Amino acid sequence: MKSFFKTFMACLLAITTSSFIMMFFFFFIIIIAGISADSSESSKIYDAAVLRITLTEQILDDNTKKPTTNINPFTFEVTKNISVADIIFSINEAAADNNILAIDLRLSPSMALGTGNATEIRNALNRFKESGKPIFASGEVMSHGSYYISSVADKVFLQPTGDLQWVGLSAQVMFYKGLFDKVGIQPEIIRHGKYKSAVEPFMQYKMSDANREQTLALVSSVWGNMLGEISISRNIDSIKLQSYASTLAVKNASDALELGFVDGLLYGSEVDSYIKKHLNLEKVDNVSLTRYISQTGELKFTDITGTSSNNSKNKIALIYAEGEIVSSSPSPDLLSSTRFVKQIRAAQKDNDVKSVVIRVNSPGGSALAADVMWHSVKELQAVKPVIVSFGNVAASGGYYLAAPADVILAEPTTITGSIGVFGVMFNAEKGLKDNLGITTDIVNTNTYSDIMTPLRAMNSIERKHIQNQVDETYKNFVSVVASGRNLTYKQVDSIAGGRVWSGVDALKVGLIDDLGGLEDAIFVAADKVGIVSDFKVTVAKSYENEFQAMLKMMIGEVKIATLPKVTQAINREYEQVMRMVEGDKVKCIMAQPIIIK
Repeated sequence: MKSFFKTFMACLLAITTSSFIMMFFFFFIIIIAGISADSSESSKIYDAAVLRITLTEQILDDNTKKPTTNINPFTFEVTKNISVADIIFSINEAAADNNILAIDLRLSPSMALGTGNATEIRNALNRFKESGKPIFASGEVMSHGSYYISSVADKVFLQPTGDLQWVGLSAQVMFYKGLFDKVGIQPEIIRHGKYKSAVEPFMQYKMSDANREQTLALVSSVWGNMLGEISISRNIDSIKLQSYASTLAVKNASDALELGFVDGLLYGSEVDSYIKKHLNLEKVDNVSLTRYISQTGELKFTDITGTSSNNSKNKIALIYAEGEIVSSSPSPDLLSSTRFVKQIRAAQKDNDVKSVVIRVNSPGGSALAADVMWHSVKELQAVKPVIVSFGNVAASGGYYLAAPADVILAEPTTITGSIGVFGVMFNAEKGLKDNLGITTDIVNTNTYSDIMTPLRAMNSIERKHIQNQVDETYKNFVSVVASGRNLTYKQVDSIAGGRVWSGVDALKVGLIDDLGGLEDAIFVAADKVGIVSDFKVTVAKSYENEFQAMLKMMIGEVKIATLPKVTQAINREYEQVMRMVEGDKVKCIMAQPIIIK
C-alpha cells in the first residue's frame, strides 16, 4: 500500500508538472505570436496619419511592473501595457511629426485614471494644439474623467443616443464597524492626527467631521480645477457649468449639444468621415498609440532647445515609486522598499547618472518601509540632485519618502500630504466565544509576551506602549518633512495631522515647490546639472527578469479574471484591508485615493 501511494503521488506530480510546463509553453507561443504581429504592424509606413488614442483600462505610471505584453488567459487577446509617460511623450512626438496630421481621442467611461494623471495627459494635449494640428474627441458615453480630457479638443462629438455625465464629483467610503459589531470583533485603533481617516472604516459608521471637512475641501479643489479648465476650453462660464451639474441639466445627448458641451452628435464611423473631410483627405491611416510607440522607438523629451540626444552619455534616471508601500513583496502591484532601495543604489553608483527623477504614485503603507526608502533617497540627494514628480497621489508614506528631494512638483489635482500615523489591531475574543464557542488560554514567559494577540483586549499599559510608538513615528515623520522642506516642526505640524491636500493647496502650505508634471520634473533635473540640450532618460525597471514578471502577472490575472466584476472589487477591498492590519503594526497610509469618474 505504501508503494502504491508513493507511485501514485509520483505520477500525479509528473502529470501536474508537465501540464504546468505545457500551459506556459502555450502562453509563450501566443506571446511570441503577439510580439511578431506587433512587429509586423510597426514596420508599416504611413504618410498621412491620425494618432488615435483610446484609453479604456487602468493606466499605470510604471509599466515595467508588468511584462511588456499582456495576455487575457481566457480570450488570449494580446495587448501592450502603456504608461502615462508613453502617452505624454508620444503626444509630444506627434506634435513634431509631419506625418501625424491630428489626434483622434476615443475615451471610454471605464478609463481608470487618477486625478493627477488625467491632468497631465490633458496638459500634453493642450501643448499639442500649439503645433496648429487639430484634436478630435468622441465617445458613446462620457464620464467626468473622459470629458475632462476630451474637452481640450477642437471638436468634441457624442453618440446621438449616448450620455454625458455631469453631476459633480463624489467621494465614497465603505465602513466595516457594523460588520465587526455583528461578528463580535473589537478594533483596537491608535492614531496620531485627527485627519488620519484610513482607520475610520474600522471604528465608525460614517465619516468624522474632520474627515468630511478635508474630503470636501479636496474634491472641491479638484472639481474647481476641472471646471476652470473646461470653462476655458469650451468657452462656457464656470458658474453655468456648476449650475448645470447641480440641476441635472444634462439629461441626454441633445442637452449636451444644446448647452455647448459637445459640437455634434455623431456615430464612430461618422466621426471618421468628418475627420477625413476636415483634413481634406480621401484616406487617413489611423495609427494606434501602441503602434506609434513601437515606430517612434525610445521616448524623446523636448523643449525649446529641441530633442534630447538618445546617444548622450549624460543620464537622468527615472525611478518609479508606485503602489502601496511594503517592506518586501513579489507582487508588481505593491511598492517594495527592497526593490526601490536597490534602484536608488544603482542610480547612486552609476557615474553617468547626473540626476534622478522619482515619480511617486503611492498612498503610503508601512511606516518602517517608508523610512527605509526615505533614508536611501536622502543618501542619494547628498551626492546627486533628486527631483520628485507626484502623480495621482503622494500621501503619507508616499510623501515621506520624497521629503529629502531638491524639488517636488505636483499637478493641481494631485492628492498629497496625509502626514499622520496609526496602528490597527483587532480583538476577536468575544466574537469567537459568542458565535463559535471558541475560547483560548495563554501561557507567557513575561507579562506582555502576547501584547499583539487578537484573542484578547489590550490593557491600558499596552495601549500606552503602542501609542508611544505611534507618537514617536509621527514626530519623526514631521521632523523629516520639516528638514526636507526647510520648515519648522511647528509649521509642518500645523498642516499635518493626517490631512490630505490637493496639489494647488499643497503648494500654498509649502508641501511642494511648484505645479508641473513628469516632463517638467525631467527638465528641472537636467537644468540642475546643466545638461538640458544633451541627456537621455533611463527608466529603472521594477523587474529585471521579463519572464519572471510575465509568470507573476499571468498567475495573478488568472486568479482575478475568474471572478465577477463585483467580486473583483470586493476582493481588492478585502486585500487592502488585510494589508492594513497585517505586517508592521505602525502604518502611514491614506484612505483609498479618489478616481475621477
